[in-house]
Amino acid sequence: MRPTGQSQRGGQGSRQYQAAGNIVIHQGVTEERVRAIMQEETRRLVEAYSTEAHAAIESRIGHLDDRLLPRLADAGELGAFADPAVIRAYRKAQEGAAASERELDYDMLAALIAKRVENPRERPVVAGIDRAIEIMDRVDEKALRGLTATYALTTWTPAAGSIAAGLETLDGIFERVIDGGLPSGTEWLDHLDILDAVRVGTSGFGGTKTIELYYGERLNGYVAPGVEAPGPDLVGGAFPDSPWGSAVVDHELKPGYRRLNTVSKANFDKQQMTRQNREGFNEEVIRQAASVFGLGQQDNSARAALRTRIAETPHLGPFADWWDSLKDASFQLTSVGRALARANCFRLDPEGYLPRD
Repeated sequence: MRPTGQSQRGGQGSRQYQAAGNIVIHQGVTEERVRAIMQEETRRLVEAYSTEAHAAIESRIGHLDDRLLPRLADAGELGAFADPAVIRAYRKAQEGAAASERELDYDMLAALIAKRVENPRERPVVAGIDRAIEIMDRVDEKALRGLTATYALTTWTPAAGSIAAGLETLDGIFERVIDGGLPSGTEWLDHLDILDAVRVGTSGFGGTKTIELYYGERLNGYVAPGVEAPGPDLVGGAFPDSPWGSAVVDHELKPGYRRLNTVSKANFDKQQMTRQNREGFNEEVIRQAASVFGLGQQDNSARAALRTRIAETPHLGPFADWWDSLKDASFQLTSVGRALARANCFRLDPEGYLPRD
């Protein structure tokens, strides 16, 4: 039987939607209400501990809340506290904050919850973040630094075709994400393996490629063989009258040679295929880039010269030496490790130098 009349009331700052059958969805959660929920959850947690621990727990969770609430408010995500899944994750964050005296942990837990709110239904992402929240108070600070530096290595590469500009970008990345000494030896990897942040003994990053080999692959435009100067002025092939123009530059790592002004073959091909040109021209340019300039190949002398240039940079250079010291280790970052490292990268980069997407 369908009701003949319906009524509903909402509190200040809320919006309501009503469908037949009295299904009512409330949207809009105020900052005051979120603060009240946080306090309710704090009281719930405090009751599970002895009286002597209450003051420390309340103070530590207060540090977490003072970081988390403004982040959610600024992002317009206060409504996330209407989601039971977010409340569950927040409870885990409270437990971690209550067990820790480190300011780092409060910052990281707030960042992880904020990221959790951004991806409420992406289950693989959520699983990694939820586990990262659970273990944060047990993560050694130097191990986190090594994890973060590894994540930066595998996540960001420069876009500039200029080698000088590209190395400057990389140096800026490592300047931001490494805020102290990196861990020595490999015990930190075992520590992170226990916490599910890495998998030790699996094929992947570390123990397989030195910095020279790794960046030789990722930055293959920098270490391409190139062609002896002055090099061709025209594309050739099916388009013999089309000039290369500014696409060809002096090879900074091989004096007396010329190369294409690109960071990698993948980047060059992608950019070329977005250009509006005569039919078949883009494909011909890509073919000639590979056959004439060796784009996609690696010149051993150029690769060694790149490693020398890396060693001369103030932040990337020391990181490269540290990374090469892991030549006997073999490990991979898990979704948990990536969640931790990503949150730490952006914690260390409040000005937004690092790409957020």
